[in-house]
Amino acid sequence: MTAPTLAILTSTWPRNPQDISGRFLLDLVSALSLPCEIVCPDHSEHGVQALRGARLHRFVNDGVFYGAGALGNLADHTARPLAAVRSVQSMLRAALAASRRCDVIFSHWAVPGGLVGALCRRITGRPHVLLLHSADVFWLEQQRCGRALAGFIADHCDALCGVSESVVTRFEALSGRRGRVLGCGVALSP
Repeated sequence: MTAPTLAILTSTWPRNPQDISGRFLLDLVSALSLPCEIVCPDHSEHGVQALRGARLHRFVNDGVFYGAGALGNLADHTARPLAAVRSVQSMLRAALAASRRCDVIFSHWAVPGGLVGALCRRITGRPHVLLLHSADVFWLEQQRCGRALAGFIADHCDALCGVSESVVTRFEALSGRRGRVLGCGVALSP
C-alpha cells in the first residue's frame, strides 16, 4: 500500500532559513514523510529540497501575504482588494492542479486556504481538512458576508481543527460547526 499524498494549501511557507512563517508546516511535513503537493505564495522556496516527494505549486502573492500579514497589508492600500482577488484566483488554479494528484487536501487558515480547499473539494471530491488560526476567524467575524463564507467553508471540509479552544468556539459561532483543538508550536531555535 502506498502512502497517501497530501495537498497543503497555505498562504505562509518559509521564504528562507530564518523565516518562521509557516515553519511549523515545514516541520510537520518533514515529520510526516508523506508525498506532498504544497500550494504556497511565490517567493516561498525554503525547505522543499529537504522534503522527499514534495513539490511546490506557487501562486501569485501580489504583495498580499507576508510583511504585515494579509490583514495589515490589505488595510494599508486601497488597491489591495484587487491584488487579493488575483492571489486567490492564482491559488485556486495551483490548488486544483495539486489536489487532482492528491488523496487529501489540508488547508492552513480559513481564508484563503480553507475557501480554496472547499472549492477544490467541491470540484475534485477529495477529502478536505481545515486548520483555523485566529486572524482568519477574526477577519470572517468582521465581514458582512463572513457568516455565509464560514458556513460554506465548514460545509465543504471533512475535518475541522483550530489552534485553540477560543478559535474553535468563535468559528462555531460563525458557521454552526464545531471543530477540534489542535495546538501548533513553532521551534524558534534549531
